[in-house]
Amino acid sequence: MTADSPGADSSIVEVTGGAAGVAASYAALLALAAVFDEAAGQMRGWAAEGARTLLDPELLASALLSPGTFAEAEAAVLVATTGPDGVGVESLGWEVDAQALRLLVGVLEAADAGAAEAVAAVEHQVGRTVGWTLGATAPAALPAAALVAGRIALTVPDLPARAAPLVETWLTEHPQEVEHLVAGGGGFLEGLWDGLTPGAPGGPLGLPLDLADAGAAAGLLARLYPGRPARTTLLPGVRVESSTTAPRSVADLVDHARQLSELSGPDHPELNGTLALQTLTGPGGDTRHVLLLPGTDDMTTLPWTEDGDVRDMGTNLRLVGGLDNSYADGVLDALAQAGVG
Repeated sequence: MTADSPGADSSIVEVTGGAAGVAASYAALLALAAVFDEAAGQMRGWAAEGARTLLDPELLASALLSPGTFAEAEAAVLVATTGPDGVGVESLGWEVDAQALRLLVGVLEAADAGAAEAVAAVEHQVGRTVGWTLGATAPAALPAAALVAGRIALTVPDLPARAAPLVETWLTEHPQEVEHLVAGGGGFLEGLWDGLTPGAPGGPLGLPLDLADAGAAAGLLARLYPGRPARTTLLPGVRVESSTTAPRSVADLVDHARQLSELSGPDHPELNGTLALQTLTGPGGDTRHVLLLPGTDDMTTLPWTEDGDVRDMGTNLRLVGGLDNSYADGVLDALAQAGVG
């Protein structure tokens, strides 16, 4: 954790959207519907003002002196307020447009949800098929696989260490593929378990796994990683270029996060888990805090290779599975140490 308290003026903004950026478009449509509602309300106010004008005592009194112009004035007000193109009728059109926008957003959101559920179901079934195939063929394939693995271990003993950076780079550059793999994880584990006894569906001892989604699968896999208590340590000598400057744009925030992430690169594993809390004081004396949390330091962590890193696959699985994790505990501890309520 790094702590800074620059007194520079700054503007704190909220960032939304991101990978699910379509949600921002939906929000914009709903905001436009609210503007239409407001415009319709203003038009209805103008129509009511027109009705009051028709009953104005002075206008009514002028009918005795100039019946013709009185009739023209009354007709003009009626056309402007209740005529086919009057504000009263137009307000209904704006209201209809507002309701249509809300209906459109509802339909699109429902379609998105349905498409997501359909894709998730397909990915779950694909994962289950692959898992069942591996489980069913394990008795025949396991000896050959063990022989090949042993040969590789003898001829290329450092293969895991050499392959790990390449795998991590691929995972980082193809997040959409990782999402599909995670989505099919529950089905894969179900199929693998069930495939161990292909003649008796339900898995060994008739105890089936029920991993309907990625969260359940992640929660199961997370239990392979031992839980460890968080330890939060202040690093007063650690700084990046943006540590002493207040962010003035979203680009500044992203660049600050990038600089912080580079502290825990492959050449500096001792700084894995570093986060920053930047405290800003505005011109009026108001205080704001910016918490910068870099992403995963090690995406290739297996249960038997787990070390002291807190931002690894074990933590990722616990997050996806909705379980408590040391990283979240450490973040809360860092906030408490800095006196943030």
